[in-house]
Order: sequence, then structure tokens, then C-alpha cells
Amino acid sequence: MFKKEYVSFLCCPDCRASLSIKDKQFTCSICKNEYPLIGSIPVLVSSSMAKDVKLSREKWDAEYKKTVDKDKARSLKKNFKNIYLSSTMSYIEKLFDSYKNKKYLEIGCGPFFIGQEIATKGAFVVGIDYSMNALKLAKFYLDEEGIDNYLLVCGDIAKMPFKDNVFDILYGGGVIEHFKDTVGVVKENHRVLKKGGVAFNSVPKLNLGSLTYRQMWGNIPSAPVLKQIAEFVHIKILKGKRMIYGYEYSFTDSQLRKIFAKAGFRRENIDVGRYEVPLLLEYIKNKSARKIAMAVAQSNLFWPATYILSRK
Repeated sequence: MFKKEYVSFLCCPDCRASLSIKDKQFTCSICKNEYPLIGSIPVLVSSSMAKDVKLSREKWDAEYKKTVDKDKARSLKKNFKNIYLSSTMSYIEKLFDSYKNKKYLEIGCGPFFIGQEIATKGAFVVGIDYSMNALKLAKFYLDEEGIDNYLLVCGDIAKMPFKDNVFDILYGGGVIEHFKDTVGVVKENHRVLKKGGVAFNSVPKLNLGSLTYRQMWGNIPSAPVLKQIAEFVHIKILKGKRMIYGYEYSFTDSQLRKIFAKAGFRRENIDVGRYEVPLLLEYIKNKSARKIAMAVAQSNLFWPATYILSRK
């Protein structure tokens, strides 16, 4: 259920002015743009969306459309909890002693698994995603668990419909790399955080893995020449067919520090490191080959993920 008090921290994604709501319709106080409320989900998508964002949105919306069967949805959640939940929470749980009365934002939230876990710790949780299919799935999980301290928003994280200085915690699990204007997206991270608030993001690591196995799903190495070659192959020649997760960059640690510093975070408040997550490599069907690949992947030359912890 959408509560009218939520409007207090929402804003127009185009001009950031305050919104009013009447008859399931939001209206901007300045530009007069109108946005619908579908069920309990505000659809606050900017009137202009970049091409790379549209590509990613189409890919992810199609991916989440596959999970319509309730048993399949429950199986997806069970797999995440069994494999990934504890490794991600081991980082997030260290950020604050207590989550009671905190506001938590998950960007590109998808099924919102981490948000659900944080909600059980007393925080008010907000999930934003540009895929309505993802948000419908997230709502199914939240309602099934009886969680009501949440808000789901359909929006573009490059132009978030939230006022300045709202959230204590922001989490993005493999999200910011899907935007060409990465600095712009991280500036939005910085803008919506309160003073002292923490952003925790994870992204693909630029190493030999980016140039080999990550090409199976169209990764774009964020490096001169390599970037142009990868874009030409995956976008111009293959027409995005291999880009199953949409536009996706990979970064070096030093690039990430520069991006977050340019976005407004102080360098001394930026921590970048190896993101320890389980590796399954299920696409390698041969068990012996998979065992060898998993051993090789432990090397920093092939390890897939980096975390960025930044405090405002």
C-alpha cells in the first residue's frame, strides 16, 4: 500500500521539484509532468532516457518476465539465500551497529533480496528499478514474508526521483556498471545520501577475465581502445545479442577511486577491494573443466568482482 507520507522524500526525476498526488497520479509542482501510481508502485521515470539505459532496461525486463510462476520465483529466492545472501550481508552488516530507524535504498534492486533482509532488521527499505517485472517480483516476495516497511519505485537510477540527503545506506549489487555515464550515476548515489551515509556498490573487475570469459555476455572493458573495440563488436556487429545483461562496463580499482572522487566522495572515504562472492561457473558443463576454471578464477587476474565502499 502506498502511503501519502512517502511523497515527502520523492521528487520529479526531471527537475527534482516536489510532487503532489491525487487519484493515483503524481504531478510535479514546477514542470507539471505527470507520473502514474500503478498499484502501490510509483512510476517516476524521466521523460528522457539514454540509449544504453534503454538497452539494459529491455534486457532486464525480458529476463524478469521469465519468473512469473510462483514456484519458480520461490526457487530463485531459495537459491539466492543459500548461495549469495550471507556473503553480501557480511559486508553490509558491518556498516552500522543498528538499522533501526535507518532509511535504506537499493538501486537496481531487482527481486530486492538484500532489501528484504535489511527490512527485518528494522530499517525502512526502498527499492528502485527501471523494470516493472522486477518490481512485481520483489513485491511478491515482500508480501509473502509479511514485510510492510518498504516502498518500491520504478525509476532510472541515473535520474533518481528522490530528494537530496534522504538515505543512510545505499546498496547497488552489480548496477552502476550498466551506465555509460558512470560518474553521473555515482553523483546520484552521493546526492541522495545523508551526511555520514554509506554507499556500498559492487562491479565487474577489469582484468583478463573481462577480456576472456566475460565477453560471453558482452562486457565492455573501461579502457582506451579496448572499450571502442568491444563496443564495435557487441553493438555494431552483434547488435547487442551477446549483451544479455545490457550495457556492462568492467573497471580497475584506480578507475573506481577516480570515479567516486569525481562524483563528490572524499578520497579518504573511499575503500576499494576484492569482493568475495561464491563462484559457480555453471555455464561450464564439464565438471573437470569447471574445477580448473574455478581454481584459475581465484587469481586476481581473473577474479570477477570489486567492491566500493564510500561514505558521504
